[in-house]
Amino acid sequence: MIATLNPEIARSGPIYRPAQLALLRHQLMQHFESTDSAARQVEDELAKLSKATATDRQAPHI
Repeated sequence: MIATLNPEIARSGPIYRPAQLALLRHQLMQHFESTDSAARQVEDELAKLSKATATDRQAPHI
């Protein structure tokens, strides 16, 4: 938190903008990491499905 009693000074001061940008960068990186993790999980499940489908096609049907 920025130590000032005047909110206008706090929002336009030299510390506020860089602090907000740092916070937004951090949040953005967290979103990227969670999106990458979710994408990896989807890729893993698609690979399992592909293997199961290939195995099912190779099995003799009676």
